[in-house]
Amino acid sequence: MATVAAKPEPAATNGKGHPSDVGPALSPNSSQPDAAKPGILSQWRTRVASAGESWSGLVRGPVQLLRTEFGRLVLIIALVMIVSSNVIWLLERSDADNAFFSSNYLTGIGDALWYVIVTMATVGYGDKTPITFPGRLVGSILILASVVLVSLFTATASSLLVARRIKEGSTLDAETLTGHTIVCGWNGNMPRFLTTLSRAGARDVVLVNEASADVIEPHLKAYANLRILFVRGSYTQESILLNAGIKKAAHAVIIPDATGGGTDEQIDEQKTVLSSLIIKEMAPQVKVYAHVLQREDAAHAKRAKADEVIISDEFTAELLANHVANPGAPQALSELMSVDAAHGLKAVEIPQHFVGGTIGPLFQYLRENGNQLLVGFAIREEGFGLSQAMRGGSDYITEFIQQQVQAAGISMSTDERIVVRLNPPPDYVIGGKHSALVMT
Repeated sequence: MATVAAKPEPAATNGKGHPSDVGPALSPNSSQPDAAKPGILSQWRTRVASAGESWSGLVRGPVQLLRTEFGRLVLIIALVMIVSSNVIWLLERSDADNAFFSSNYLTGIGDALWYVIVTMATVGYGDKTPITFPGRLVGSILILASVVLVSLFTATASSLLVARRIKEGSTLDAETLTGHTIVCGWNGNMPRFLTTLSRAGARDVVLVNEASADVIEPHLKAYANLRILFVRGSYTQESILLNAGIKKAAHAVIIPDATGGGTDEQIDEQKTVLSSLIIKEMAPQVKVYAHVLQREDAAHAKRAKADEVIISDEFTAELLANHVANPGAPQALSELMSVDAAHGLKAVEIPQHFVGGTIGPLFQYLRENGNQLLVGFAIREEGFGLSQAMRGGSDYITEFIQQQVQAAGISMSTDERIVVRLNPPPDYVIGGKHSALVMT
């Protein structure tokens, strides 16, 4: 039996004898795969996610605002305005020609809202007023409520502005702030202290205390030569002192802190002692000047490594006695130390070419330059330390002990101190660590 091979189907053509470009034939039940579908879905997902983030950002802002006292106050005022305007419209609406509030909601609610805004702003133009008893009763309540709400709004807005200004002024960069003076505590003597400091020349000052922003803000720009920054918090906390740049400060002044509102007897002197100890542990190079109220607390401040301790009323008895024995001497001291006095006492640097010489040429130089009168010298001396204590002993033993002490991280000497030499003799030789004390 003969076998006949099946004849292959001719290839589809495009009418010109060439294979068709339309692609393979599809059966009725087959479907073409859509390779682009995953890409389209991915793009839609990205767009939806982006839109969701945008809406989330738009919603997050108002929500965060409502969490603040100012935001809640704004919301309350808005609700009072909306409710009051609707109540006034409901009570006062009328179709009369001379009616203040139309019965048409769109027209009448606008007039009612205008009346509420004018009333709450305490302007009271009088162009729209309720005439019924219930309407006037609601208007009276609105007037009383608006006095409270507007006062709260003004006070809150003012506090926010003050706090923002202080925050901008107290943004410290510990990497750039250096050689500044940190003042720990606050009391009634601070304006005089800052005035005196300002007259001495330009200086960066950081105030560290727990006083309110309203107390500190007037002083931030009040002194011409001082750039004052404010860090609010307890100066016995290391984190607060670090924010004040204690590591690179030059001086720290600790005063009796009256921010708690107590009297002198209620001020905690231990806070002064503790803060002095903390500052010296954190930054040993910082010069600490502590003010204490009681004489018995001076010894504690010294043990806390304060470089200088000032005691309230330390020289009261001497001043009183000198008023009797040496009339004029106490007045001269008051004149030299007073903020408003024409004359003063200050320490000035000595030009290098006077070092090693006697005081005659320096005396003449100061008189010719600023009419300054030389009264003595302030001498920077090294504190007593291990090197001085072991003088005269074996060099080998001395060096060994010093190496062991340094390896243990123990200081080799106490801090540098200031020694005053008043009315020196004509042959007195000026040293390299001398500063001139002059009367201006």
